[in-house]
Amino acid sequence: MKHHLPKYGIILTLLAIALVAGFIMLHHGGGAEKENLLYTCPMHPQIVKDKPGDCPICGMKLVPVKKDEPVEGGQAGHRPRPCTGPP
Repeated sequence: MKHHLPKYGIILTLLAIALVAGFIMLHHGGGAEKENLLYTCPMHPQIVKDKPGDCPICGMKLVPVKKDEPVEGGQAGHRPRPCTGPP
């Protein structure tokens, strides 16, 4: 039984390292993708905000789009910019 103790210690240490690494990736790794998102109204593509919410025109939930994707119904090459305030 004494010979198995170091093996279990190594396994538990590796498991703890994996859990900590997973926690760090979960809470800090997803930030880059969130920073690349804007939110727009499906019915009013001119409404673009930098955080989730409701459309100020119709009240629909804003949907996420990537900053580098053109908004449907927008002009070719047009990049959405966050809305600075109410219309």
